[in-house]
Amino acid sequence: MTGPISASAMTAMHGTADPTFAPVRAAFARLLDSVDAPGASVCVYQHGRPVVDLWGGHHPLTGAPWTDDTVTVLFSATKAATPRCFSAWGAC
Repeated sequence: MTGPISASAMTAMHGTADPTFAPVRAAFARLLDSVDAPGASVCVYQHGRPVVDLWGGHHPLTGAPWTDDTVTVLFSATKAATPRCFSAWGAC
């Protein structure tokens, strides 16, 4: 899917998502509609190809629309993924 995707009557979601990843798109739409995430983005690559690239909502401090290049700060974003990657490589 490409272009604007309605997350709900309240929040517009933009970007693309391979139909195979419809559950990711649906979960992201629910996140945007929650009070926990006024704005967010997600990008997933599979075999070197982007299969999900979605964004929506607004920036919580400025109120500006969330775009595909909105800058954010991540803390501890890789802690959960790192052990999984090492175990997949047999390094653990």
